[in-house]
Amino acid sequence: MIQGLEKLNEGMPKNPKVRITDKGKGWISVSPLEPQEEPVNLIRIKGEITRRWPMTSLLDILKETDLRISFTEMFKTVGHREILDRNTLQKRLILSLYGLGTNTGLKRVSAGDHGESYKDLLYVRRKFIHKDNLRNAISEVVNAIFKVRMQEIWGEGTTSCAPDSKKFVAWDQTIAPPVMINGFDILIC
Repeated sequence: MIQGLEKLNEGMPKNPKVRITDKGKGWISVSPLEPQEEPVNLIRIKGEITRRWPMTSLLDILKETDLRISFTEMFKTVGHREILDRNTLQKRLILSLYGLGTNTGLKRVSAGDHGESYKDLLYVRRKFIHKDNLRNAISEVVNAIFKVRMQEIWGEGTTSCAPDSKKFVAWDQTIAPPVMINGFDILIC
C-alpha cells in the first residue's frame, strides 16, 4: 500500500488529467476519460434488438420480467401488515423501481398516464423498497438469467458479473462481500 501511495504521489503532479484545486483543503479533480468506441458486438446486439422489438420500452421490459419470474414477490413490507392487494402493489413497485432505477424520479413517473400518484409511489418506496428486498429481487433476476444464459457464448460463472453478463474480477476492488447465487459469487453494488 505504501508503494502504491508513493507512486500516486509521484505521478499526480505530472498527470494532466489530475489537479489539486483550491476548494476545501485541496480537493482532487480528475478529468473524465475519453469515451471509448462501442464494441462491434454491442452494436450488432443493439441492432438485432431494435429489429426484433422496435417499440419496446424499458418499462415494458421490467413488467415482462416480473410477469415471467415474479421478482416483485421479493418486496415485503417493513410494516406489520400489507394493506394493498398484490396487483396494485406490483404495479406501484414496477413504476417505483423504474423511476428510481432510471433516475427519472417518482414525481416524473407519477405524472404519467397510469393512475398512480406521487404519494402512492412514495408510500411503496418507503414501505417496500429496501436493501434486503432489492438484493432478493436482484438474486431472482440473476438466477433467471443464469438459467437461460448460453454458456457457449458467455462462458461459465466467474467471481463477478455485470448486468450485461460481462465478466470481470473485482474481488479485491470492493468492500461489499459478494452474494452467492446458484453457486456463483455476484457483486451487488
